[in-house]
Amino acid sequence: MLDYLKSRGCRVGGVTMGERGLLWYDETGAVRTLPALPIARERVLDTNGAGDVFHGAYVYSYLSNPGKGWQDHFEFARAASTYKIQRLGNEAGLPTLADIEAVKQEFADRAQEGILGLGIEAWGASSSPAASTWMWWRPPTGIRSVGETVAGKAVLYFPGGKGANQAVAAASSARRPR
Repeated sequence: MLDYLKSRGCRVGGVTMGERGLLWYDETGAVRTLPALPIARERVLDTNGAGDVFHGAYVYSYLSNPGKGWQDHFEFARAASTYKIQRLGNEAGLPTLADIEAVKQEFADRAQEGILGLGIEAWGASSSPAASTWMWWRPPTGIRSVGETVAGKAVLYFPGGKGANQAVAAASSARRPR
C-alpha cells in the first residue's frame, strides 16, 4: 500500500492499523512506525470514528504548526484518537486541545514511571481492534474552507469525509460544552 501511495505522488503516506498503530513514510521515503498507545482494554468504549478523529487531528496539527515534523503531527493525532476510543459516541469523543494534551501527559508520565516498557507484541493485547484504513498526504491545496462554521470555527473540507471534517472543527476549538 505504501508503494502505491508513493507511485501516486503522495509526499507523505501511511496506513492506520487500529490497535497496531501507524505504518507511514516521510518526505524522504523512509518507512516508519508509530505504535498505538497501550490503553487498557476495559477503558476502550467505542472505536467508531477513531480513524476520523486521527485524520482530522493530524491535518489540524499540520495546519496549526506546519514547521513541525510529521512524527509530531502523528503523535498529536494518536493522542486524539486515544481520547476518542475512551468515550461512547462520536460527539462525546471529539477531543479539545486540552483533552489531547492530557492524554499525551498521561502516557508521558506513565513512560517516565517505567510502566510503558512493553514490547511491540504487548500493544495489541491492551487495546481494542479497529478497522484498518489508509490515508495519504499531498500539499494542502485540496483543503478548503467554505465559510461554514462549527462551534465558532471554520470547517475545513478535505478528502476523509464528514467525520474527519468534524474532528478538525472540534480539535480547533479549545473549549466546548460537554
